[in-house]
Amino acid sequence: MYRSKKKNSKISNHTINDINSQSNLTNNKIEMQSIESVSAIRIIIGIIGVSLLSIPICYILSYMKQMKNSLNVFLYSAIICISVAPLIYFLLIKHLLYIKKEIYFYIFTIFSFTAIADLLLALTIDNYSSAFHFYLNQGEVY
Repeated sequence: MYRSKKKNSKISNHTINDINSQSNLTNNKIEMQSIESVSAIRIIIGIIGVSLLSIPICYILSYMKQMKNSLNVFLYSAIICISVAPLIYFLLIKHLLYIKKEIYFYIFTIFSFTAIADLLLALTIDNYSSAFHFYLNQGEVY
């Protein structure tokens, strides 16, 4: 009879260890989910921030005197579009270690930046904004 109690105590210790390991696994999963949700929020805020950065850039470019030449308009816009990718990396990707880093993330963030610039262009064409008058006069004269 003593042996059976000893076996039962071993089984109960084993089941307690299993329960503890399962609870540790669930705690780790919960922690990872909370980290992923915080990362997702930071990603969304970062993308919105990078996208809205095109508004002050467009207004600054509209008041520059060098925008009288169409070549300068092209060069400044190319430099800005090329510099958005490293800006995305330093503002978003470098600080987020737990996300899956794909090339689509960079591409769609650049698209969101240019989408806001296109929105400003549409508002300028409809005379709601003055951000892109220089572009309509020098960049796309047609």
